Amino acid sequence: MRYNPVTKIKKTILTIAAICLAFPLSANAQNHDLQFFQLGHSNKSGYLTCCNHALKSLVGKKVVLQIDSIESDEPQLFPNKGVIVQTYLDNKQYDVSHFDQEYLNVGVIQYHYRRVLFNLAVERGVDQQGIKFKTKLNFDSKQSGTWVRTYFDNQTVLKGHFLIEDSQKDLIAPTQVNRTQALTVLHSASDVVPEGGYPSKGSIILQQYQDEGLYNGVAFGPGTVVPKGIYNIQKISNNVVVENAIQTIDELNFSAPYTMVYFYETPYSGQWYQNFADGLIIFSGTFTNFDTP
Repeated sequence: MRYNPVTKIKKTILTIAAICLAFPLSANAQNHDLQFFQLGHSNKSGYLTCCNHALKSLVGKKVVLQIDSIESDEPQLFPNKGVIVQTYLDNKQYDVSHFDQEYLNVGVIQYHYRRVLFNLAVERGVDQQGIKFKTKLNFDSKQSGTWVRTYFDNQTVLKGHFLIEDSQKDLIAPTQVNRTQALTVLHSASDVVPEGGYPSKGSIILQQYQDEGLYNGVAFGPGTVVPKGIYNIQKISNNVVVENAIQTIDELNFSAPYTMVYFYETPYSGQWYQNFADGLIIFSGTFTNFDTP
């Protein structure tokens, strides 16, 4: 039988496709990096996919890291809410800034980025204080996913969601303030407040924003309250807005700050993430904006 290279190539491609679509990832895998090979947190099947989402390079990109949580004995020394914005200058350096209740520019970081699997990239860097860190980027798509950063000196761990922007793309996030916003809660969690004491999955909150820096709203669903308060909004990149507010709940005689991060997917909708009362409750979901006359 004569050797046919075309047939050999076809067999190889079919074998790779079969492995990627049907080989389950063991929940007891010892290599923690391999656990990020799954297609993001929304893939519940445990099967590998060949979507090749992880980018080979971030040069010319802006990466926005939304902070969900921090595990640290000294959280005051690290960004613990809001977003970290990294603008990649070349394959060795990026500018980094942290946006919380106020803007903080923390300079230039030396880094090394490497794609290690179809949906996983690992970045190693050294911060301004000389502390080494490693960031794992688990890609759900070529533009978004989840991330985990570990600082090696004291094992501080930051986690959250990320969005990658191309500087050549059109601006999406709006600049107007007057709007009504519909928030749908898809996830909420608290280590302190018992379930039922805060909005849960399926709840809907409508908030109306005014020029004067005030907002008020109504809410529907279990654990919801009537929200109102004062707010400040920063558009920190093409598709990301950070909102800091003091929310007052009259029926509970209670006020607390929150930081909200909006990832715009269209000019009027996208994903939102909220850190309420300095981590007392963590929310996330989808939003839709409507212009208010």
